[in-house]
Amino acid sequence: MFRQRKARAAWEATFIPGTYILANSLGITDARQLQRAEFELSADAELRILDGSLQIPATYDFAHLKALHVALVGDIYPWAGQCRIYELGRGSVSFAPTHVIDGQLRKVAAFVRKQPWASLGHDETAVALAHVYARLNYAHPFRDCNGRAGKLLVRLLAREHGWEVDYSRVAIADWIHGSRLSLPEQNAGYHWGGPAEPEPDYLVPAFHQALIDQPW
Repeated sequence: MFRQRKARAAWEATFIPGTYILANSLGITDARQLQRAEFELSADAELRILDGSLQIPATYDFAHLKALHVALVGDIYPWAGQCRIYELGRGSVSFAPTHVIDGQLRKVAAFVRKQPWASLGHDETAVALAHVYARLNYAHPFRDCNGRAGKLLVRLLAREHGWEVDYSRVAIADWIHGSRLSLPEQNAGYHWGGPAEPEPDYLVPAFHQALIDQPW
């Protein structure tokens, strides 16, 4: 019971009291204005990470993901980089239960270390990146902005091995559809009581489209 009360309190603390607007360090109380500020500040931080002016150790583990999340939205949200202790979903979609988040992200780091990246061609790299993103998406460790941090980690991983990921090449509807179906409770291979593991195959077509040779 204490754990449930603590989780509930942590969830409620992410909102401005009496509203459904995320608590933020900028004092913004209008949802649209907050959305614009989040986009502008996170886009600027992402550019600085990609051009190397803001350097973050590329370990591709939970610490790396946390650091990216803080860099992207730490100036906006006080909970940036903090792993959630409450369950999280969006509509009919549920993300990983809190007790499996850390394990899912350890699997990401282990998978990245095991891949023979230098010998992978386009198709194999797309499959590998889909595997990484599907697990990051399922883990969804933060209150919000998980997709932005996860996509950036995958893009950095691709760049390190001679590729670029251009997400603009994928229709937004296709990306959302693939991401949704890759979640354990959404894909056809999931059975109640069975292992709750993401299904990356649903994201492979998107990464086939997005993955290109580095233009430099």
